Amino acid sequence: MSDTEDLSPDPVDRKTTVNLAQYHQTTRELVDATLAVAKGVFGNEAVKKLAGSGSVSVDGKVIAKVMPQVPGPAEYVLLGVSTDFAPQTWVDMPATFDGPFVVVDSQFHFFLLPRTIADAQETAACVFRELKTRLASG
Repeated sequence: MSDTEDLSPDPVDRKTTVNLAQYHQTTRELVDATLAVAKGVFGNEAVKKLAGSGSVSVDGKVIAKVMPQVPGPAEYVLLGVSTDFAPQTWVDMPATFDGPFVVVDSQFHFFLLPRTIADAQETAACVFRELKTRLASG
């Protein structure tokens, strides 16, 4: 028995992507701004914007996800880190991670990004720098 749960909102199946175009412009801008921070930390080649989310990959493995949720008036953006890096144990983070949750057969710990671009970028920079440090110490 697994203690993971599906993060995707009902009725969206976890393998079905909600296209970014279905989200408000401010949410799409928040995703783009967060991915820009990831590019600054990991390089352009590591960051991929998909139809409904963004991902950061190193050596062919997705290590982080940026995922908007619940298109409509209550939408929000989550930042996830692979459970391989035990983000739930990190200290001095701007928020606590929840999870693990399964996203397309991989497990991530997620937290809610702030709604403003500046705050989301600051939070993402903190998380991505810590992730890069942990990759280097590997």
